[in-house]
Amino acid sequence: MSLRICHLVFYVFAISVSGMIKAIGAEVAKDPHRLSDYFTRTRETTLSSLVGRFIVVGSQPITGKTYRGSVVVTRQDSRLHVRELIDGKARIGIGTIEFEPEAPTLEVLFEKSGIRASYGSWPSRVKQQPRASGWVGLANEGYHDRERLGTEVWYNDQPLPDPASVQRQLSSVLKNQLKTDAELMQVDVGDYRIVGEDTGTGRVYTGKVRVQFTGKRLTIDGSIDGKIARGEMVCFTDSKPALIKYRTGTHSMLSFAGGYGVGENYPRICGYFYPVSDSSQVIPNSSPRLETWFYDWKSSE
Repeated sequence: MSLRICHLVFYVFAISVSGMIKAIGAEVAKDPHRLSDYFTRTRETTLSSLVGRFIVVGSQPITGKTYRGSVVVTRQDSRLHVRELIDGKARIGIGTIEFEPEAPTLEVLFEKSGIRASYGSWPSRVKQQPRASGWVGLANEGYHDRERLGTEVWYNDQPLPDPASVQRQLSSVLKNQLKTDAELMQVDVGDYRIVGEDTGTGRVYTGKVRVQFTGKRLTIDGSIDGKIARGEMVCFTDSKPALIKYRTGTHSMLSFAGGYGVGENYPRICGYFYPVSDSSQVIPNSSPRLETWFYDWKSSE
């Protein structure tokens, strides 16, 4: 599945969920059981979709230390047993599905580790996107102080996209000069926390950027992987993913990334970022990065 199709699935899914929630809300007064039935069905679907083995990357709360490992999720009735293996050490937690207020989230308490996490999830059929992602904090604190929180992402273990297909997409966009969508551009304005993985080495890194209007352009300004990052985001019409290009040091990274979620724990942007030359050519035999951009609600208010 291409990133373009992934974005379309995300876009349609988010709209469908939003429309479903509004429709259900209108019917609750007529039938009080309708909302309860919706929660029951959604909880069952979410529980089933999160069972499995995934790659986990993230950053610790407070310290910001990054990590990579594996996570195995099994089901026990209406709860999930989460076992993360990081640096040879196991972190075990029990998770339940909560609704905040309508979107399902997986709340996991890693009791012995003294932390808890709140994950949003996507259906298993959506490839090249996280199976689950969310904020990680101390067990005795809330999720409001974003500066003290870590982030975590669960990915499916899957083959990397073909760089040649990315180059074809890029060449097509540059050739056809697709129109931009001002409304989509407005949606992406804000501050982001980033957690990413270099797929060639497995090294995990973090970043913070701000996306804002500079004239009529949507610019990116901040730091990624400890380096100053400057770039631009272009949002297209016809439900196409955003074209994102930024430069850190002497390297430029480019991606057709996108996907909007429902709720605070879903990433606003996720996708493979490829090293490109100054002429926007994907560098042969290079390893892409897999980045997830969390919309930082608190600092953007």
